[in-house]
Amino acid sequence: MKIQLEVIPKDLNRSFRLFETSSPLFNVPFHVHPEIEITEIIAGNGYRLIGDQRHDFESGDLVMIGAHLPHAYFGYQTQQVAQSKARVLQFEPTKMQIVTSKIPEFQVLKGVLEKAAFGIQLKGHAAAQVSAMIREAMRLPDLKAFLTVLEILHGFALAPEEEQQQICALGFQPHAVSKDYERLQNLLVFINTHFAESISQNTLAQHIGLTPSAFSREFKRLTGRTLSHYVNEVRIGRACLMLIENMMSIAQIAHECGYQTLSHFNQQFKSIKRMTPTKYKDAMLEQPHQ
Repeated sequence: MKIQLEVIPKDLNRSFRLFETSSPLFNVPFHVHPEIEITEIIAGNGYRLIGDQRHDFESGDLVMIGAHLPHAYFGYQTQQVAQSKARVLQFEPTKMQIVTSKIPEFQVLKGVLEKAAFGIQLKGHAAAQVSAMIREAMRLPDLKAFLTVLEILHGFALAPEEEQQQICALGFQPHAVSKDYERLQNLLVFINTHFAESISQNTLAQHIGLTPSAFSREFKRLTGRTLSHYVNEVRIGRACLMLIENMMSIAQIAHECGYQTLSHFNQQFKSIKRMTPTKYKDAMLEQPHQ
């Protein structure tokens, strides 16, 4: 799957683009664009690939994606909503840099624009505050909406450390989309599609023309994980959603996620989530799940 360049239409009356999008299922292929993007998931669940990282998403997921940072969203067929929905804010970093460089009071925004190069996820109270600002900006006229966009960036900048997370590793080079990187993305999509099957390192290595040992080194260098650890993260991430959906037994979920024995599933789940599947399910179903 090639990384596509998306050409975002310009609005001569605005320095930013803010819109709501919906579809039965998210299927946004890998793409890049020169604009910084803030995406808030309103409804739906699935997984997103941003830079060198793969994470599950659900309603409330809120991220800032830097300019030229490859990203994609794929919905799960088993989601419980009829329409996947998201709010998207896009703007050219050069225009915001004019504001931050010329006006002293806006200097605090300079750092968050730089950090966006590696992606930022907001959680908790900070995410809720910024989400409310995005909703507010949707209904405001041009000038007031622009001022609210600045407040949104301010919300990212002031979020406490425990409520924000850098998405990509510091070693990731977002501006250097090489053939090796495209090849890695193809592998990640394949793994996320076939996670329940037996995934052989030898087969993947042969597919991209590397020896198994060279493949192991490159995969670890680019993702920070071994292949087996990455596959287990994908499987356990999917299992978490199935536990929340509460439509199958734990043994059935283990089998659906590619584990041959329940004991192996329990072991891997506890290693990644730091609790048993039963405790995770009980904790998640204690409160309404959006």
